[in-house]
Amino acid sequence: MSNQNSFRELTIILCLILLSSVISGCSTPRELNYVALGDSIPDGWGIGGYGEEHVNYVECFAEHLRKDFDIDIAVQNFCDSSGIRTVHLIEKLQKDDELRQAVADADIITVWIGVNELGTPPNLYMAGMCGGEDNLEFVRERVHEFNNNIDNILDEILALNSSEETQIMIADNVIPAAFAVNWKKQGSFEVLQAELYEALNDHLYQAARERNITVVPVYRAINGPSGDKGNEGLYQDDGIHFNVEGHRLIADIHREAWEWAQTLNQPGT
Repeated sequence: MSNQNSFRELTIILCLILLSSVISGCSTPRELNYVALGDSIPDGWGIGGYGEEHVNYVECFAEHLRKDFDIDIAVQNFCDSSGIRTVHLIEKLQKDDELRQAVADADIITVWIGVNELGTPPNLYMAGMCGGEDNLEFVRERVHEFNNNIDNILDEILALNSSEETQIMIADNVIPAAFAVNWKKQGSFEVLQAELYEALNDHLYQAARERNITVVPVYRAINGPSGDKGNEGLYQDDGIHFNVEGHRLIADIHREAWEWAQTLNQPGT
């Protein structure tokens, strides 16, 4: 009888230890890995006060997830201010071992790219140097090249991380305030908006939809419903890079897009 009691006690102790382990595991959510890819915009070029203020939109978005959804986030920001273009990001995704591993392990991935290669076509158009009967040949060539590069970027990311649980988000293309002001002065805004930015964003939404990737709708939020709002108050003096207020707005839009994507991914939706 004594041996039976001892066995019973041992069994109860083991069960309690196992139950404690399960409860402990459930009450401590694992840390999510957030990887940011892109150019000088998500890198936070020209703004200070990183630390506690989280003025960079990448850090701001991560802070939203920590505070609003009680999610533990580890951020790896691979964005840089060296003039990176879409072709450079493709190369990094193919050859940078550290970045590739981070993308493979990521739970959240955001992409912002384009500002360094979308300034030349409008300038050539306004100078009458784009070629073709309507002076738009080079603009259309650049749109075609950019769209192909976006497809390749999304495919490279998915080749590294195709988990259905990973949230991949890419921002659509915003017309910087400096561009908008200049185009309007030259009477070229409507043409360049339609032939360049609207064409790019139309393709981006289609490419993202085909790959089940979330588009972060910063274009309408910043440029307005008609796309012609400069919103100069969101930018630094160069009219291209965002100030602290601009970064916080972009982070808010990312938060809303992330929450919307989570709703869509719920069972039964």
